[in-house]
Amino acid sequence: MELNTKPKSTIDQQFLVNKGPQHDLTRSLILAGFSESFGLQQDSWQSQLGFARKAYQVQLYNLITDRPQEKHSLTYCVNCRPSGVRVRPYTIACQNRRVCPWCFIRRLDILRIEILKVPTKIRNCNRLLMWKRELPYSGHASLPFFSTRYYGPHKLLDAFLTSQFMFPFLDDSGSLTVTHIGFQIIPKASNVSRDLFGKQPHTIPRMPYHVFDDASDTNVLTAMQSSCRFKWAAAFDKRNFHAFKELFYSYPKQRFIRTSKNYKKEGETRGE
Repeated sequence: MELNTKPKSTIDQQFLVNKGPQHDLTRSLILAGFSESFGLQQDSWQSQLGFARKAYQVQLYNLITDRPQEKHSLTYCVNCRPSGVRVRPYTIACQNRRVCPWCFIRRLDILRIEILKVPTKIRNCNRLLMWKRELPYSGHASLPFFSTRYYGPHKLLDAFLTSQFMFPFLDDSGSLTVTHIGFQIIPKASNVSRDLFGKQPHTIPRMPYHVFDDASDTNVLTAMQSSCRFKWAAAFDKRNFHAFKELFYSYPKQRFIRTSKNYKKEGETRGE
């Protein structure tokens, strides 16, 4: 099915601006990629959003054609409301965070809010660490999160909070891979190179990381915008339909986020 063809059962929607972090994440992580791939940089964000939505819908309709027995449930995915905007008419979210860009952003925003629940005093007086690594795609096996109890990043860095995010998707070559991203609020005095990668024999494999001076709202958003960019336009390319189909049904019972906490409420300190 071509992109200029309207998928059946599609509900036309009007996009109304709803400024906020979720809108910023949608534009930077979803729409920017489509703009670069299809030369839409000069178009309005509404036009970019409409283009991205149609690309996702067309790939879903290809899936409906391939699996007509699932037409009813897949139609809900076709009409999933975009993230970061108000829509008319209102439609429900499909909750498929593996291939739906809108539900991906909504889940990422929930993670952002979870990080910001750490008391402001702790976030302002300590640092935000973001790390990222690429892992082989296994399809349906358990996702290899770092340990939260023993010698994983949470314990090695004595972190106040560690959120691990796993996401199976396409890499730059179009092959399936799993991206493992971590967001941690760590003590100001932490030495990441020594404490995370240099403690023998419990070393963590070296991986790219970035440390922010604090875990402010702006820095948390920036960390997500810099680490959570994926090839959405490639995933919705007809030539990658089989990869899209594999992702759609991958890891059916796996949770993609794991959060560990080690802090007290405002006014308390750890150990009280």
